[in-house]
Amino acid sequence: MRRSSFDRTGGVSVLFCCVTKTNLLCLHNFVCVPSDIPYFQSLPGTNIPLSSPIHLAVGTPTTPPSKAVGKLPALGWVHCRAHNRALYISEEKILAAARSFVSLGLREAGYEYVNIGACLFLPLFGHEQIPDPVKFSNGIKAVVDDVHSLDLKIGIYRRVDAGTETCARYPGSLGYEAIDAATWASWDIDYLKYGNTTRMTDYRTTTNDLSRNDDCLIWGSIASAAIADNDPPMQYVLCIWRDARVWTWGARVGHSWRMAGDSTPTWEYIKLIMSINVAHLSSVDFFSHNGMDMMEVGNGNLTIEEERTHFAVWAFMKSLVLLGTDLAAISPEEVEIVTNAELIAFLQDTTEANPASHSSIPAGRPRVYTYSL
Repeated sequence: MRRSSFDRTGGVSVLFCCVTKTNLLCLHNFVCVPSDIPYFQSLPGTNIPLSSPIHLAVGTPTTPPSKAVGKLPALGWVHCRAHNRALYISEEKILAAARSFVSLGLREAGYEYVNIGACLFLPLFGHEQIPDPVKFSNGIKAVVDDVHSLDLKIGIYRRVDAGTETCARYPGSLGYEAIDAATWASWDIDYLKYGNTTRMTDYRTTTNDLSRNDDCLIWGSIASAAIADNDPPMQYVLCIWRDARVWTWGARVGHSWRMAGDSTPTWEYIKLIMSINVAHLSSVDFFSHNGMDMMEVGNGNLTIEEERTHFAVWAFMKSLVLLGTDLAAISPEEVEIVTNAELIAFLQDTTEANPASHSSIPAGRPRVYTYSL
């Protein structure tokens, strides 16, 4: 078995292996970090340890997510990092990314979701989402139809934001969930990322002061119920940045949820999210996925070894894999990383839901993640 050292940051080497009855298949060598980084060791804004029980509106009615989609972690792309978040998004760029799925072999490898991030609507506070006619001159439905014609799916990002405004000063969804759901259905949207950054101080229908999004189960449930009958069925992703121990209840209303803050194309962030997520791998199952945010492969600040590690960890922890780079600029070596057939097969296994696991190890020793096939 060949081993190599990619660590230039003081982390420890880690080996991911799949064990069969006849041989040991080594898929990747990579680096990781100890899991005791002091990041969110207590609930945000409190000194309450994450191990403490949390009481989330026990009587809150929930509508479970569709079982027609979301069994496996999503494979796709999102525009935010690729095009400077919202500033340069347009229908041309979305369609160019969709065509790149085909030309780069991403579609053949299993990638299917082309996702539009925030700020695609006019900043008008009303009852309906109106696409920006400058960014989407032919409207959202035309873009959706073109993406579908390539045998791909398309997603959208919407914020709750207490019905007031998002962090980019766009209108929020709270109070308009049914109208929004009908709009998405009319456009044939396949995937919804639903997030929150602000809330009205009087919108408190549950006693849960353990996070800044203390009503997240409620607004997540409202949206889940609103899209329950949408056709096509929507994969539903909650984005509350790890608040309220979302991994303990997220599967009641959605298919997946974010495990930490927004990603950055730095090795420090990659190490950090590995360390955070490893404590919550028991929450992973079919229709129940911890999302480690977008992939930073191709965004310039990682070595090729770090990019290889980045993808391998997202795959063996069975996170969503959403590429966040400009597909027109991605290198052949990076395409090879994100289309690794063995890792994608593990990530998309329809018969085994569990991620790879590791055993307790002495301090300073390599951590080995294994999975029995």
